[in-house]
Amino acid sequence: MVDRISRLSDEVLCHILFFLSTEQAVATSVLSKRWRPLWISVPVLDYDDEIYLRNNKHPSCFERFVYATILPRNPQQPITRFRLKYGVSGSELSDTDVSHGRSNADINVWVNTVIRRGIQNLDIQIHPQNYIISLSSCIFSCQTLVVLKLTGLSLKAFSSVELPSLKSLYLEHIQFVDCRYLVLLLFGCPMLEDLQADWLDYALDEYDYVKQFKSLPKLVRANLRHVGLDNTNILLNAICNVEFLSIRQIRLVDEIPEFLLPLLRNSYLPFSAFDAQELPQASEF
Repeated sequence: MVDRISRLSDEVLCHILFFLSTEQAVATSVLSKRWRPLWISVPVLDYDDEIYLRNNKHPSCFERFVYATILPRNPQQPITRFRLKYGVSGSELSDTDVSHGRSNADINVWVNTVIRRGIQNLDIQIHPQNYIISLSSCIFSCQTLVVLKLTGLSLKAFSSVELPSLKSLYLEHIQFVDCRYLVLLLFGCPMLEDLQADWLDYALDEYDYVKQFKSLPKLVRANLRHVGLDNTNILLNAICNVEFLSIRQIRLVDEIPEFLLPLLRNSYLPFSAFDAQELPQASEF
């Protein structure tokens, strides 16, 4: 049987590997000598430890695999997309020992490595969310980042944010130490076009960061879900220029902001009776 696929150019074969997980891409290296070096040229790293947990392998096997597929790459070779889905199990968690030896430090080594390689799309998912793992502050000054997706993390200990290229920001089950970090994050994304926030957790402090915050000038789409009573106003201030808005299971404080009224009249926003029952403008809709 003629192997026509192996006769394709490196560029075409790497494009095929682009759509596989990193584990699957590496597995193709056993097919033949032709395939052996190709996976290391793919600019995408996609890791999911579910298969290791499902097969009852020690978590260190997954960690060693990640290190073995990140570190050997040429430092000049770009990594455009990095996705890490990390399942955290067990009840005893700490900053230095997260479920069977998984550490906060390991995740930040991987993230720092891809940031140095010109990362454009970064997706970090920690399941279930435990708010123990916190990201290195260098992520908030990444000049090349276009898409940032974070799930199940704690964001803290950064003094500034400069993400000049970021256009899409997805936050799910994220804990901020206080509201100033959410404000700093949004302030540092002047080109943001798409914002999705679901289950954000932060405490208001003595500083009036809500009044300091201005809108996101380039924002086109916003999707807000499950944001608590004290958390709503900062996000609403951020989206006053939005063109497409979805709000679900949010309780607004005091009254509906004036800029939202035209959107409410022209859009389907699924407020529940609990959301709007005490708002004076609710009777108009």
